[in-house]
Amino acid sequence: MLMFRKTFVALVVVFIALLTIVCPVESMAQVKVKRSKLTAMVDGEHCYIHTVRRKETIYSLAAAYGVSQNDILNKNPLAERGIKVGQTLAIPFVSKSQNDVTTTVEQKKEGEVKPSANRNNGDRQPTVVNDEEFVQLPPLADSVELNAVDTVNLAIDSIFTQLPTEFGLTKVVSRNRPLQVVMLLPFGASDNLDNNFAEFYRGALMGFENLANRGVDIDLRVVSTNNSIDKIREIVLSGELSDANLIIGPVYPSQFELVAPYASKERIPIISPLGTAGNAVNPFVVEVAPVDAGRWDKVAPLLRHENSNVIVIEHQTQQDGTSLNQLSKYIPTTAQRVSYAGKSTSVSVLSNPLVRDKNNVIVVPIGSEIAVEEILSRYSSINATSRYQITVVGTPRWARFERLNLDLFFKLSVTYPTSYFFDRSSPVVSPMYEQYVKRFFALPTLYTMRGYDVATIFGTLLYENRERMMFELIRDTPISLQTPYLFEQDSDNGKIFNVDWALVQYLPNYNIEVK
Repeated sequence: MLMFRKTFVALVVVFIALLTIVCPVESMAQVKVKRSKLTAMVDGEHCYIHTVRRKETIYSLAAAYGVSQNDILNKNPLAERGIKVGQTLAIPFVSKSQNDVTTTVEQKKEGEVKPSANRNNGDRQPTVVNDEEFVQLPPLADSVELNAVDTVNLAIDSIFTQLPTEFGLTKVVSRNRPLQVVMLLPFGASDNLDNNFAEFYRGALMGFENLANRGVDIDLRVVSTNNSIDKIREIVLSGELSDANLIIGPVYPSQFELVAPYASKERIPIISPLGTAGNAVNPFVVEVAPVDAGRWDKVAPLLRHENSNVIVIEHQTQQDGTSLNQLSKYIPTTAQRVSYAGKSTSVSVLSNPLVRDKNNVIVVPIGSEIAVEEILSRYSSINATSRYQITVVGTPRWARFERLNLDLFFKLSVTYPTSYFFDRSSPVVSPMYEQYVKRFFALPTLYTMRGYDVATIFGTLLYENRERMMFELIRDTPISLQTPYLFEQDSDNGKIFNVDWALVQYLPNYNIEVK
């Protein structure tokens, strides 16, 4: 029996050896990992941002990047449960000339953002607010005494004199190193704002990552500005922006106004991604959100068409006075006006102005979701039996309605201008939408799409045109996720701004057109 056991063990050993030669174990047959070209600052450490592909494992990633498996797991705690295709990992940066882990900073810097808000370590999950509700930072206070803050102000002021009003080439972009991109976002400004900026950051990260997958070498640094003017001064005077080829942010006008002059003096393009640039007006400033002046331009032909019967709903308690005032110059004098007082208003008050031989264009300058749904429901009931041709004109706020029955939008051909829009079923949006859901286990928002567009548009321009990117920005129409962008330069101050509002139209055949 003993001889049999020894013989059996020997056979098993030989069999395993043969299997090892013919069918190597997984650790010996890992798929070749394509190293990411995108880097970012994570917890104060320079990291690669890697998207997991098929058959990749923690072992193969550690081997490819020259780090230990524990290094990856420490940066990505959720990876301990396993990794999935499409998941984003932060992997410590290793110099190509070294085998040990190196970093580009000595200590964790205050205010640098973590790449994921999904960690189970007490990260906050603030509520979402509209961009129109962004709080404005307080203006800088004047001081009689020349204290340390005044000294800093004077130092900044001394840098910014006689800026040009005609843009030319940007600063020289090195061909031998990654493109240097800095994003300045106010993480930590307040609980109810962080989530919007996190969404913008995630969208931008995906945009830069897709560029990296196409061969664009990008070094992305994300720094929090908080809700602090002093933090902005510190960033400007520390030289932290000196090597940047592109600056995105800050998002608040009072902060942006301090960074923009420095960036422009150094001929660095600086992007205001979500709102106005304030008084920062020079040839290297770009406003991505469209200017108010053109908000209703694409609606005008509909209101002025000879076959349009224009009806204006004037709500007694929920009127959007700003939108109504802006629309006034486009509304024809022949327009009929209906005073609406809620459900107490009779059906005949709404139906009497309708005609059968024209397109009844019903202007509803109301921002309340409840009031809008009430009015649309009543018109839908009227039209269920009478079959009028109806087009309802709404306001930009309608793009943010979350609970309203969209079936009413299609039935009544709702149309409205907006600075943000995406249709997740669109072939333009769908791939990015699905990729986002798989990666973050959440639905993308309008902020996500704006972040993706900003990264894609300006990252591509910088990579393809280098010092001539500003010329190309206003020469050609950038490709984006549905929301259009058309940039022009102000002839007086040189600032570049977006003049194109999207016009969204819901059609009775349940398609959506974006013009």
